[in-house]
Amino acid sequence: MVKIKYLQHQEIDKVAWDVFLSASPQRFFYAYSFYLDTISPAWEAIIFFDSNNVWKAIMPIPVRQKLGFKYISQPYFCQQLGIYTNTESVDSQLVEEYLKFLLSKFKYCNRYFINVQTIPDLRDLKVIQCKTHLLDLGQPYQAIFENYANDRKQNLRRAKNANWQIEESQNIEILIRLHQQHNEMKVVGNNLPFERYLPYIEAVNELIKRNLATVFYAKKEGKIEAGCLFVFAENRIIYLFNGASEIGRKQHARLIIIDEVIKKYANQNSIFDFEDPADAPSVSDYYASFGAQEAAFVSLSWIKFPKWIQALIKIRRWFLK
Repeated sequence: MVKIKYLQHQEIDKVAWDVFLSASPQRFFYAYSFYLDTISPAWEAIIFFDSNNVWKAIMPIPVRQKLGFKYISQPYFCQQLGIYTNTESVDSQLVEEYLKFLLSKFKYCNRYFINVQTIPDLRDLKVIQCKTHLLDLGQPYQAIFENYANDRKQNLRRAKNANWQIEESQNIEILIRLHQQHNEMKVVGNNLPFERYLPYIEAVNELIKRNLATVFYAKKEGKIEAGCLFVFAENRIIYLFNGASEIGRKQHARLIIIDEVIKKYANQNSIFDFEDPADAPSVSDYYASFGAQEAAFVSLSWIKFPKWIQALIKIRRWFLK
C-alpha cells in the first residue's frame, strides 16, 4: 500500500532527499535541498512511500506565509519544480493523488510550475500550459548551426565582426548589476533594490561552489557589456540569467556567448535549455530560432477563500502593479 506523508521544513531528511532526487529520471537542480534552502527557505515536502517506508516519489512545496496563513508560491529563479519518482515517467494517478492532497491542504496557490504535461480536471484548479525550448547538443556544431534561422546566422556574423572578448567568471554580482542598470525596468516594470537579489546570489554561489554554474562575460575595450549565467547539471545546460548594456544588445553580445557555449558542448550528450520566461512570446520565438524544440510543463493556481477575501487579493494585486 502506498501512502502520502507531508513534512514540515524541519522534518525533511535533506540527505535522503538529495540522494533520491539524484537517482530520479525527472531530476532538476532546482529541487536539490541546497538550492531550495536559499530561494524558498521555508519549503516543505510531500513524500510518497510504500509499506516498507521506501520512498517512491517526492514533491517539494514552495511555501510562504503571510497574515498568519501558509500558501504556495513559485520562488523566483526557479522555472519549475514538481514530482520526482524512481520510475521513468510520472504516473497520471500519482499526479492526481498529489494534487488532491495539495488542494485539501492549501486554500491558496499563487502559482506553482510543475514538470508534467497533463493535469487531471479538478475543482478549483486553474491550469496554464507553459513551455521552454530545448536544443539537442548530441550532434556536431555545424549541423546545429545549419538549423539556426537566417536572422540568427546574420546577427552572429555581425557579432563576430564586433570583436567581442569572451571570458568566464565566478562573479554573479557584476551580471546582476548589469541587468539592473540596463534590463530590469523592461523585464520587471520597475527598479528593484539590490537586496531583492541577495537570495539569488547566494543560490548561484552555492551552484558555483559545486562547479555547477559559470558566468560568461562579453567585453569590449576592457568594459563588460553583456553577461550570461549557465548551469551545468544533469546533462543539461540551463540558460538561467542574462543582462546586456545598449552596446551589448545592439552588437549581439549575448548571441555570441550562447553560440560559444553551444559550440563548446556540441557533439556531447547534453541538452541546452533556454529556460523561456513566462508570458514573453518574442523571447520564445528568439530561442526557437536556434533550432530548439518546445518542451511543455504547466502552471497551477487555485484560490478557495470566501468571495470577499478573493476580492481583497485582487485589489492588492492591482495596487502592486
